Amino acid sequence: MSVVKNVSKKRKVPKKGERPPVVTNEITQRLNEFIVNEMKGTDVKLVIQKKLYKSDTLKTQNRLNMPFNQLEKNKFLTEDERQIVVSDVPKENNIEVSLLGPTLEMYKLKMELTMWPMISTYNYVLKTNWYQF
Repeated sequence: MSVVKNVSKKRKVPKKGERPPVVTNEITQRLNEFIVNEMKGTDVKLVIQKKLYKSDTLKTQNRLNMPFNQLEKNKFLTEDERQIVVSDVPKENNIEVSLLGPTLEMYKLKMELTMWPMISTYNYVLKTNWYQF
C-alpha cells in the first residue's frame, strides 16, 4: 500500500517593499541594446519584471496587472501622462502605448495603459489587445 500526500506548492509572497532580484539575460540585454542603438532611445528604465500569473494570461481578463509595490521604477511617465492616468473620468484615463516584443519588433496593435485603484494600493494596467500580444 502506498500513501500519496497532497502537497501544494506555496507561492512565496514577497514582504512589503521586497522585490525579487532583477533577472538579466541575453533577451533583456538584446532589448536594451535594440532600444538604445536601433530606436535611439534614451533614459531606458526597467519598469517591472514579474512572473505572469493565470489572471495575466486569461483571454477573459485581457490585461497585464502591474501592482505599484512590484514596480522597479514608479516614475516612468511624464507629468502630463501621469495626470491622464490618474483622471477620475472613465474612458479618458488611458494612454495609448506600443509594445516592443522579445523578437525586437513593435507589436502592431496599440494597447492602453491606465491606473486602477485597489483596496490598499494602485495598479498600472496594460489593457486592450494584451491577450493577443
